[in-house]
Amino acid sequence: MHSIFSVINDLQENSACHYIDVLPKRIAGDDFFALEEYLLETCLHDFAKSISGIVIKLIHYYPAQIYLTELDADVEFEYAARVGEDLRSIPLPELSEIITHVILRDISSVQIALGNEPYTIISINGHFSVDIYNASDECLDLLKMLTQQEGLFLKLA
Repeated sequence: MHSIFSVINDLQENSACHYIDVLPKRIAGDDFFALEEYLLETCLHDFAKSISGIVIKLIHYYPAQIYLTELDADVEFEYAARVGEDLRSIPLPELSEIITHVILRDISSVQIALGNEPYTIISINGHFSVDIYNASDECLDLLKMLTQQEGLFLKLA
């Protein structure tokens, strides 16, 4: 049996990718970097709160495994000892804190395996990077509703 991390890596490499964004369409040109800087300074905290809310709702619709990964040894983080553990059973405020911290500090990632095999993978990688792999049509419909509820956009990569 493959470890969940092997399954996550395989799906990230070989599945269609959707992502959650603050903008309804891609922006091309030199203005993108100025906008990105502005959004990082003014909108990142709200984005983190929204993503945390989406995840907390999703894990009540689907069985889930949740992992904190890739934390550098020199990073001080209250939950560093939990890297590689399934965090699904921790209290929701703590889960929200972990997700928010990863987004705001861009220090790690949170990998969420939703459902049963074949899993849907949500990869929260810091800042505005939230990718969804191998999502069923049903899961995508729910994600679209939840992102719209938060004023965000679900897009196909």
